[in-house]
Amino acid sequence: MVRLGKIYPIKIPKEVAIRNGKLSLFQLGVQVLVVSLLLWQFIKERMYYVVQIPQGFPNAWVGGSGNADASAVSADYSSDICRDNQSFLYKYSAGWTHGAYQCLQTPKAEAGFKIGKREIYFPTYFRETIVETESGSTCSSASFCTSSVSCSHNSLSQAPLYNFGQKCFEDATENNVPAWNGPAGSQSPSHAHQNVRKCSCNQQSHYLVAGVSSRKMTFEHIFKVTAADTEVSGSSGTPKAVADEDENKLPVVSIIMRKDQDGAYSEYDCSYIQVGGKPGQCRFSETAGVPNPPTLTLQDWVAAASNGDIDLQNADARNPSIASNQAGSGYDARAPYRLTGVEVVVSIEYVGPAFHNRIPDDVDLSGFGNHMVALIKVSVNQAMWTGLPHLAYQKPTTSYFGDISNFNKGKFRERYYYGIRFLFTTSTSSAYGAFSWTDFLTGMAVFKVYFGAAGAIVVLFALTALGRLSLQYKRATLTPLDLEYEATRVAPARILVAVSAFHGMCKILEDESPKLLLTDEKGNRVIHAKSVNADVLNKCFGKVFGSGKIQLGSGGIEALSEAVLATLGDEHSLDVEKFVNAYLACDCLDLTEMQQVFDEERQVGRLEQFFASPLELPFACENLMNRRGNKEIDGSSQEASPRQAGQIQMQQP
Repeated sequence: MVRLGKIYPIKIPKEVAIRNGKLSLFQLGVQVLVVSLLLWQFIKERMYYVVQIPQGFPNAWVGGSGNADASAVSADYSSDICRDNQSFLYKYSAGWTHGAYQCLQTPKAEAGFKIGKREIYFPTYFRETIVETESGSTCSSASFCTSSVSCSHNSLSQAPLYNFGQKCFEDATENNVPAWNGPAGSQSPSHAHQNVRKCSCNQQSHYLVAGVSSRKMTFEHIFKVTAADTEVSGSSGTPKAVADEDENKLPVVSIIMRKDQDGAYSEYDCSYIQVGGKPGQCRFSETAGVPNPPTLTLQDWVAAASNGDIDLQNADARNPSIASNQAGSGYDARAPYRLTGVEVVVSIEYVGPAFHNRIPDDVDLSGFGNHMVALIKVSVNQAMWTGLPHLAYQKPTTSYFGDISNFNKGKFRERYYYGIRFLFTTSTSSAYGAFSWTDFLTGMAVFKVYFGAAGAIVVLFALTALGRLSLQYKRATLTPLDLEYEATRVAPARILVAVSAFHGMCKILEDESPKLLLTDEKGNRVIHAKSVNADVLNKCFGKVFGSGKIQLGSGGIEALSEAVLATLGDEHSLDVEKFVNAYLACDCLDLTEMQQVFDEERQVGRLEQFFASPLELPFACENLMNRRGNKEIDGSSQEASPRQAGQIQMQQP
């Protein structure tokens, strides 16, 4: 039989009260710091609010008249790229070559395209391809594609010619075409599989939209959010007076935020185009009941999104993020911005009145304290081509024929646009808050958890950073506990020492003055507690521990005396039982409880009886653990032998 508890002990928490004034002061400082930080976080983050994310719904359109300003058109006409400057030739691949640009004004109907609810597109360039088709055994370039060259001609694959404005002809035979046969208007046409010769005449031209930077993009937006089963909403066009009359509506102010070089956002300055605008600001809200939706020119939108890095007014500006020109040496590797276009992300972050503290400090919200603030954060997606194809048929090609020699004539026009694409999103950082007891109590629970970190910091400091003192504190927290060993060996020995010390103290006091000692009704000696001081205890413990084979130093005797005095407290009289209890006050076993453990008349519960008895293991397990224990003893015997030899020599007379 072995005791498994010696090899695999159970560790339980133990509270050790360290009485150290400096450590207590340090702990107080840490607690004050932690409480201050927690309070600041609790108030700043509004942890007593339930946070909901508003959803935004934008609606964009071409602002103003839709036409470009005459001055912007004139400036573009004077640019190098509009004068067919070959240095702006750009080849991405054999099928995507751009050059020989012609600048023109597009009608306001073509100024911008709405694509769904969250995208609007403003063309800056388009490649126009006009394709005529004809099928039949007699189709040829002479019949409908005069002054053309073959589309596979070498000159069309070489810079600077390519196929800019040049007609090219190509033909091919397609086998087993299921073509309808019969006269036009026939009630019972039939179809037959035919081998059909097909011809096409292609002509490409490249155009830049003049004055595009002066066109405007305008959008309105509304938000909706549900708080406490009630929908709260607002619109960029809702007058403040109307919102004030309805508790479930909020007025909205829209603030344009640009992305700085460090990635942070700050308010864009568009005051020079706003009536009554303040320097350093760019915001839109209703004025005297008149809606004022966010409106900027494309130049300003792109400048705000790129932090001024992209100048859309300069038609010759190049895009450093797209620089893989395959036209050959002598050509700039960068593509023009008017060719590649720019993709602008418009992220709307709604911030309710409860969370205005989250808005950057440099954004002045004077006069907008009860508004829903819509931060219009704009940024650019770099290295993006912004292609948008558009196809229009003049006459679709049919599969009906009456004469196999000449049928299937058709014509279509493809415009492949590049331009300024606006993508609207609602930021997930949006926040609207309402007071919630649940969130308040949750915040308090979090507060309590983090407050406990202050004590953990001090404990870690006390157990690791104080040298030998930390070792003593750590030893106090890791005291092993064997109840049977403590009760049968340690406690009786300490009781005998305490009794001996008490009688020694009585002898010392009796020698000084017999009046200091009394005798109770049972004949036991009683000492006046006031006569017991540190000097008396030091003399007493000095006689017990200061001579003989085992001696305790003066520091240990004084520490023992202080511990006993602290335990005695305000006792008026002192008998042997009180002194023994005071002496054993710091032990892991209470003397009264220990006496009850060995009380044979006490009723013992089944669980206590079961776990109080030692564990008996099978014979095989017992031998295995005994061998392990013997190895540990053998391994330490050589180190212990000098100390043991010294003890033996010390015991010799």
